[in-house]
Amino acid sequence: FGGSVRVLHRGGWGFVAFSEIEALPEAVGKAINWAKRVGREKSQLAPVEPQRDAVKLAEKDKGFEEVNLAKKIEIVRAYDTLAWDTGKKLVNVVSTYSDAVKWTLFASTEGALVEQEKAYVSAGVGVTAKEADVIQRYHLSLCDNNWGEIFGKEKEVRETVLIAEEMAASEVVKAGSYTVIIDQKMAGVFVHEAFGHLSEGDNTYENPQLVRVMKLGRRFGSDKVTIVDDPTRIGWRGSYKYDDEGVPASRAVLLDKGVLVGRMHSRETAGKMGEVPNGHARAAGVGQVPLVRMGITCIEPGKATFEEMLSSVNRGLYCINWQAGQTDHERFTFTAGYAREINRGKLGRMVRDVKLTGNLFKTLANVEMVGNDAKYMGGTCGKGGQYVPETSVAPHVLIKDLQVIGGEND
Repeated sequence: FGGSVRVLHRGGWGFVAFSEIEALPEAVGKAINWAKRVGREKSQLAPVEPQRDAVKLAEKDKGFEEVNLAKKIEIVRAYDTLAWDTGKKLVNVVSTYSDAVKWTLFASTEGALVEQEKAYVSAGVGVTAKEADVIQRYHLSLCDNNWGEIFGKEKEVRETVLIAEEMAASEVVKAGSYTVIIDQKMAGVFVHEAFGHLSEGDNTYENPQLVRVMKLGRRFGSDKVTIVDDPTRIGWRGSYKYDDEGVPASRAVLLDKGVLVGRMHSRETAGKMGEVPNGHARAAGVGQVPLVRMGITCIEPGKATFEEMLSSVNRGLYCINWQAGQTDHERFTFTAGYAREINRGKLGRMVRDVKLTGNLFKTLANVEMVGNDAKYMGGTCGKGGQYVPETSVAPHVLIKDLQVIGGEND
């Protein structure tokens, strides 16, 4: 159990957390005192209609609660054993499982009273293979917030092992500029990390450089690219009905056919920027201050099939899954899980250590095809020391002239 109090006074926030309900009155007094000490300007909260609602856990989301811990361990251990039995070059296997039910209650002096329950389930198998001095890792998610997905993944576990072992035997990609097809998982990470964080209102409104860069109405990319954040999509890891300010979640269109048209907001960032709040203030726990966060970030599907993309590429790379990534405003570097060379429209040999780098806006402008085959991927996003559940949704995407860091140039 835990809770917190936030008080806004003349633009200054007072925040106090507590772990016993008896401490609530004292926490209120302290929060008021702190807010009065730091408040020096006009408070700017975008107006909202106070909500009163109770969001209970759906029956379909309760399946894991009916299964005892021993059975859950048995399921994951069976996949772990299968991985070891499949591999000939494995040096490590890590299998994980976690579940939780989160209950929150939000109340405000404006009259809001919102109770919410949400279940979280995740499981995975990560394998490490070694050949000579080369060590490679690959990971399989067994379920993304749906308990039923954890069953029947034997084929996928075997494939994960074989991929890791092939990676360990593969060569490093040659550096250069390529036409690249990124798969749904890599595209999901790209849109989340490279574009999504730039579209969070609290990353923008006090940063003059970003205010100039992220100007609404500016064209950033190809007219084939539309990006939204929509936490209202039910049943996914990043879904929610209300944010942690009691504001109803809503579909925020960020990029519409390549043009910046919106961003994600808390009430304060919306108020300070003269825009409409859309329910994106989230806290990792009751002892933490809500920040502007993504929920379900999506590249809207296009019309192209994967086969059409592949046949259009004379020389390029097909990048599959992801391992790591970092961004610095509009600059990005992402490491693919692995890649396959494309030669005259055909997939070729596997290559490893594939790092994609470039300028976000130039890369968005170089998107030539967007697939019709979107898939979702659940994850956890870190920001300001807080980690919240999120989902990325994306199809295959074809990008021309993308810089790849690897081994020696041709």
